[in-house]
Amino acid sequence: MKSKLLIFIMGVLVLIFIGGKSNAQCFILTDSATYNGQTYYNPDTINICLGESVSFYTTGGCPTFLMANDFNDQTIGQGWNSNASPMFNNPCGVGPDGTTYLWIGPATNFPRQLTTNAFNVSTSCQICFDMKYASQANGTPCEGPDESTEGVHLQYSTSPTGPFIDINYWDPLGGYDPTMTSWQQYCENVPVNGTVYFRWYQDVTSGNDYDHWGLDNVQIFCPPVSQTVEITGGGTVVNNGQFAATVTPTQTTTYYTTVADGSLSATDSLVVTVYPPPTMAINGLDPGYCETDAPVALTGSPIPGEFSGPGIVLPNSFDPSIAGAGTHTITYHHYYVATNPSTGQMTMFNDDFSTDMGWTGYGTGGWSRASATASVSCGGGYDPATDHSPSADNFIIGSYIGACYPNSLSSTSWLTSPTINCSNMNSCILDFWSYSGCESSTYDHMYIDVYNGSAWTNIYANAGSFTESAWTFRTYNVAQANNNPNFKVRFGMGGSDGSVAYQGWNIDDLKVKCSGTVMVTDTLCDFTTTQDVTVAPQPTSTFTVVTPICVNATTTITYTGNAPAGSTYSWDFSGGTIISGSGAGPYVVEWNTASDYNISLTVTDNGCASVPTNHTVSVLPFGDPMCCVLPTPNAGADDQVCSNTYTLTAIPSTINGSWSAVGGGVTLQTPNNPVCNVTVTTYGVHQFVWYETNGVGCDSTDTVSITFTQQPVADAGTGFDICSHTNTLNAVPS
Repeated sequence: MKSKLLIFIMGVLVLIFIGGKSNAQCFILTDSATYNGQTYYNPDTINICLGESVSFYTTGGCPTFLMANDFNDQTIGQGWNSNASPMFNNPCGVGPDGTTYLWIGPATNFPRQLTTNAFNVSTSCQICFDMKYASQANGTPCEGPDESTEGVHLQYSTSPTGPFIDINYWDPLGGYDPTMTSWQQYCENVPVNGTVYFRWYQDVTSGNDYDHWGLDNVQIFCPPVSQTVEITGGGTVVNNGQFAATVTPTQTTTYYTTVADGSLSATDSLVVTVYPPPTMAINGLDPGYCETDAPVALTGSPIPGEFSGPGIVLPNSFDPSIAGAGTHTITYHHYYVATNPSTGQMTMFNDDFSTDMGWTGYGTGGWSRASATASVSCGGGYDPATDHSPSADNFIIGSYIGACYPNSLSSTSWLTSPTINCSNMNSCILDFWSYSGCESSTYDHMYIDVYNGSAWTNIYANAGSFTESAWTFRTYNVAQANNNPNFKVRFGMGGSDGSVAYQGWNIDDLKVKCSGTVMVTDTLCDFTTTQDVTVAPQPTSTFTVVTPICVNATTTITYTGNAPAGSTYSWDFSGGTIISGSGAGPYVVEWNTASDYNISLTVTDNGCASVPTNHTVSVLPFGDPMCCVLPTPNAGADDQVCSNTYTLTAIPSTINGSWSAVGGGVTLQTPNNPVCNVTVTTYGVHQFVWYETNGVGCDSTDTVSITFTQQPVADAGTGFDICSHTNTLNAVPS
């Protein structure tokens, strides 16, 4: 970031200083600030909460610039020379600062060179520049070097004709390395004192249409004789001699960073806005509720905020029935939501394919999102066994994962990303890791297209045959994504001829990254206040009562509900006389008039009333079958007689009584008299019932058993005379 800011500051100069002349100037820029784990780039204001810290970092100085060439005038520069006919139309994407850059394209084969004019330097000076290699296998003029001998040398010489000596050499690292294929700033120390020429030199290429590269923002500068840096805030020196500070302001403060060399100076500022703890309140919540009370709406201050706790129904109501009985703590969270600007490169889309983020085209032309699976060697290459970033899912996207693509594909099958919103962004880059292979485009075809919001544009088509034997990083400038809310990327596979087949596409960890300013909205502070609320359980009012009863009889009423001690019991006995009982009871009550009476009970505890319970007591008049004086008949004791007649003798308890026999063969002489003679026609056990009544339905009986036995008659026979001392007696038994 610091190097990029240096480029940006100097990029506006559009100056070329000729050897021997120099220009001193100071510059300073707050390039980043870190707060709550989030880094904000090129900020002007940072919002924080009281008691929290923010760290910020500045870049600057007061160097003496011998040269600053940004190529914005679309020339190589006064006194410079090149045999490569450089291009200045930005043919391969956006430059490091969005302005014109120099591009070494297909005008020459090799060697290719770009040489400066002479500068009077010392070993304390530096030469800095931005450089980028094109990506391997892109089309001309954006086809990049890949062989280790096809890179660029930075060289110097004390003579315009040489010999030139290497300062450094940059290996292409295979042609897809993300560092080499994106704009990077390089700074090298000048190795000698005196008059020096600098040269960028590429001595090996594969031909005019291959191995292209670019330069921008070339600077030669020497350190100042003296330089100071100071950071102040609130009238106090925060840091002296450093370009960074960590501060914990107690109020909104503007911090100034000043760099100076004794005659010149530059200052940049950063405002740190401090949000103090607010006065908080919960409104609309009473200290207590009944469990059956209706929900109540709450408000909290200040806003915005959110309630939490038992019984809270979002967004802002309290329901006692959900909270339940007990004492509960309700919390109001006030969130300080602020927006901090961030400027720099942002990742707009990131897909490791562990989940489906909405790509379309699966199932056609062999496209799938699946676990990486090694294939048996195809005509060229093989599929990987693991994804680029090994994880439990191991998922990638690819064409015919675990196999070669088929021969004789008749058309191109596409896998298309979801829509990617790149609004208000620029300098967009598509990058991903690839483990792919394809036969020469003479026979087989693979593509990358991007969508600019209205049409598809091809940014890659395979040229010669290739196969990647390891996960290889690929990056592409995609200007089509700049300020495009509907950007998409798609990968194409096919057609193919009828012979050799390669592994096709295998893709992982795809990103779209853009530069620009975004407003990062974040919840910075969470302040809370609490209030306790007690929810009383609703008491119950159930009870039991004995019913029906007779006039002037009593009933017992027993409470069977639940209520805390100290509850109030409101009984209504409908005029009944309370014989005993109070509070919850039990009660003994009587009524002196026959009727139906309603008994009700409501129980109240701390203002919470139960649902009333009602029961009806039926009071019956005297004479009702339920309300008579039952007689107590007594038929006498069981007995036996040696006769067929017997006198029944009842002991009456009322004047109304009568006898009856159980079974036939019986004659009752006076059945309505307690004393009654009976005659039976058969001997044995006979039962007789004495019945008494005090009115209809108010009667009772008693039963007596009498055993009748026949009286025997003795008959010894007739007399006789005998003339001997023995004879036979002949009795006649009865």
